[in-house]
Amino acid sequence: MKKYNGSANDNRGTDFNAAASELFTSQGWSALPEVQMTALGAPAERGMGDVDVLAWHGDVVCVCECKELLFARTVGEVVSQLVRFRGQPGDDLDKHLQRVKFLRENYQGVRRVTGIDSPRVVSILITSKTVPMQFGPDLGTQVLAADQLTADYLNSLLSESDDLSAR
Repeated sequence: MKKYNGSANDNRGTDFNAAASELFTSQGWSALPEVQMTALGAPAERGMGDVDVLAWHGDVVCVCECKELLFARTVGEVVSQLVRFRGQPGDDLDKHLQRVKFLRENYQGVRRVTGIDSPRVVSILITSKTVPMQFGPDLGTQVLAADQLTADYLNSLLSESDDLSAR
C-alpha cells in the first residue's frame, strides 16, 4: 500500500509540475518541467535532483519547486508536508535553495538551456493552494499559490529586472 501511495503521489506531483509549467507558457514564457540538475551543469555525484519547473523570459529565470497539496485530507496532513519546508539543513526547502544557489553561482548550464547570457535567477515555491508559510518570515524564496502566478506577477519580475538594469 505504501508503494502504491508513493507512486500515486509522484504522479500527482508530475502532473502539478506540468500544470505549473503551462502557467508560465500561457503567459508567453518558455518553460520546462522536471529539468535534471545534471543538465544544468551540476555534477552527478552531488545528487542535486531536479528543478520542478525552469521558466524564463527576458533575462529572468525562475527556478521553481512545486508542491501539490490537494491530496492532504486534514490540516494536520498539510502541516506535516509543510514541515519539510522550513529551510533546515537537509529538508526539502534547503535542497531547493541549494539548487538555486548552485545555479546562481554556475549559470553556464542555465545559459546552455535558456540561451540567456546573464540570467537573473529567481527562486519560487509554487503550492497548489494558499498556505500559511506565504505569510510568515522570509524563507529565502517567494512562496505562491498556483493561482497567484498571474500575468501581473510575472510582469513584475520582468519590471524588477528592468529596474535593476537601469541602475
